[in-house]
Amino acid sequence: PIVGIGFPADKQLKTFPSHVDVSFLVGLQQFKKITADDFLIEVSYEDLTTVPTPTKCRLELKRMPLGVNHVRLHPESVDYLIEQVN
Repeated sequence: PIVGIGFPADKQLKTFPSHVDVSFLVGLQQFKKITADDFLIEVSYEDLTTVPTPTKCRLELKRMPLGVNHVRLHPESVDYLIEQVN
C-alpha cells in the first residue's frame, strides 16, 4: 500500500492505484519470510505541495528488508487526489 506522510489532519491522500507491485531480488532462503508489510512506500505532503502543477506523484521506497536488492516499483508514479476531511 501507498502511505501519505505529513498530511494535515483535515487532508487525506487518495492514490490511483492505492497499491503498487514491488519487484526485487533476494536469496531463496529469505524469500518465504518477506511480506508486503516489510516494505514502506510513501508520498510526502510537502513534496506534493511544492510542485507547481502536479499530475502524478512519485513514490518513495522508505523501508525494505535486509538482503533485498534491485527493487523496482510498478508503477513508479501514480495519479492522486488530496481530499478535504471534515
